Amino acid sequence: MSKRVIEPEVINLMLEQYLNTAKLYAKSPGDSELLRRLKKDFANLNRLHLSGDTDWLQTWDDITKIHRMSLRMPQSESLAHIRKLVILKSNFIQDYGDGINTVYLDDASVPYTVPMSTGKRVSEPSSGMDDSAAVVPSPVVLAETSVSDEEASARHGERAAPISRFEKRHLTARAPLVVVPDAKFSIIACIDVVPGGNGPSTPLAEVAIPSSGLMITVEAIAGNNLKLLGPASQMVRVSPGEKSPEIEIALQATALGSVEVVLRAHTDQAYLGDLRISMMVAKQGAPDLQDVKSGIAAAPRMARKATLTINYSRRDRTYRFLLLGDATGAHKGELTLDEDLDVMMPKLMAQANGLARGVAGYTDGAVETILSGIGSDIWYRLLPREIKDVLTVCWNGIDRLDIVSDDDMTPWELMFAHTAGGPEMGFISDKWLVSRWRFGAGAPGDVGAGESVYVVPSSAPQAANDEVDALQKIFPSQAVWKTVDELNKGIRRPGMGMLHIAAHNHVRYGDAAASFISLDKPFPQTMLGAHLQGVLENRPLVFINACASSAPTVQWQGATSWASRFLNAGAGAFIGSNWEVRDNTASIFALEFYQQARQQPLGLAFQRAREKCSKPGDPTRFAYSFFGHPDAVLQTQGAVAP
Repeated sequence: MSKRVIEPEVINLMLEQYLNTAKLYAKSPGDSELLRRLKKDFANLNRLHLSGDTDWLQTWDDITKIHRMSLRMPQSESLAHIRKLVILKSNFIQDYGDGINTVYLDDASVPYTVPMSTGKRVSEPSSGMDDSAAVVPSPVVLAETSVSDEEASARHGERAAPISRFEKRHLTARAPLVVVPDAKFSIIACIDVVPGGNGPSTPLAEVAIPSSGLMITVEAIAGNNLKLLGPASQMVRVSPGEKSPEIEIALQATALGSVEVVLRAHTDQAYLGDLRISMMVAKQGAPDLQDVKSGIAAAPRMARKATLTINYSRRDRTYRFLLLGDATGAHKGELTLDEDLDVMMPKLMAQANGLARGVAGYTDGAVETILSGIGSDIWYRLLPREIKDVLTVCWNGIDRLDIVSDDDMTPWELMFAHTAGGPEMGFISDKWLVSRWRFGAGAPGDVGAGESVYVVPSSAPQAANDEVDALQKIFPSQAVWKTVDELNKGIRRPGMGMLHIAAHNHVRYGDAAASFISLDKPFPQTMLGAHLQGVLENRPLVFINACASSAPTVQWQGATSWASRFLNAGAGAFIGSNWEVRDNTASIFALEFYQQARQQPLGLAFQRAREKCSKPGDPTRFAYSFFGHPDAVLQTQGAVAP
């Protein structure tokens, strides 16, 4: 006889009842009435386990262990036991519940589910004003659960953390249907909990809204024959269960005919949706504000980007991935390596270094074939089938891939996509803008409001000096540092908006403390330690144009790199290379990037620089990694002498 399938809601309800009783008993061990209730609730769960399906068998083993501990737990271990109960409940929700859940796990747990583009691990408590959002592109049903102060304290010491709830939201607007040429008019928009009652609206991707509220940016994109009279972007705070404040977008029509405005809603690195508003510009019309009726087209969500979160466990040599996006949906996958990544990646980097040096004398065509082979191995051997299949289907459906990880050693930018037995698709960096960020706070949208600084040692090759001279014409500065002492002191000096280093970098895989930049003396990574967290107040752009300047190497409990160290120190964006770069190509890349950054967002400037260096046979174009918000704008000004 087959077992009946138990509804998740029933299991959740009975498990929550048992865990609540266990928490009460943990506070008052020896209470006979609570002990009777605890045994009764466990018996009910046991009957449910024996009569239903076995999908939660592993969780059941955990429940029985916790129950045995509850029966013999001393008063002195009460708080520790409550923490274990909370972890069990959180793990059960994550493993058995529907959809993607934002949960809190103990530090001993391995947090592998990460919301899209927030840069926050699920084990990480929200603090202060959380302006990032988790995007779930498909409907998700979450069980309504109450969280006590004791449970919140058990999760994170004595500090209660606000719980984020996924909510459906709609971008709504009111605008005139007809406007008069040269007349000023307004569009009123807001983020509502229901579709617009006075006119159509567009649904947004579901977001997790903390109790403190979520900042959502509404960007106005004016079409031809329209002029924005105010800021293009405005931010509104969205509170749980409430309609946001309204914002006013002032415009002016400049010519007769049909015009269109696109309102784009997004959080930090997370696209939520677009609302297109069409109007007619005529000599006779009603420019006064009126409700939008047939003028709004609820356009489908734009398939623009996807976010891939990557966690690597050195303990079990396992990669765990989560792919999220409007076009891709939500997909998880994992893959266990036969060889330790810390051993495998230095071998790959050595091969890339050999190609960069050209010591083997390969033709350009042969180098491209080798690069394709390395990239296809990364695609085939390091990416789970579940993720590969989705990215293959969405190859032409996205134009940006945001990677969120902590000092991952794999050069994903070199990945070469292909289908099994089918046609080659190509390098993902040639197809998509690939950016990176780390777990933690989201990447800032404004970078480097301050002076520019250059670092080039006296012993640098002529190419490095020529590079800095050329960059001086784009971002003039008298701040040119040459020594370890100047860099060490200058990092602590407020007002720096851009730091460009043109020097030799020496990476020692397996020994981060021995990795250093060559100035008048070695500048080791340990000179930028954890004690300097947040010292770079102006969120500068840091570009180390040197060999392997973003390559992670193992230190103590994990990997570290110049990228993570500068980001930890407060950098708003970082650019570096994963392996050795050719001097001439590196200078071309830097020059093109900074020229583009004067008038383009950093992500697009980075992509243009990569395209500029797409000479066949040169692996330099794939060596660079960009850490930051692709839409961030560089605000650096000229500098004065230190």
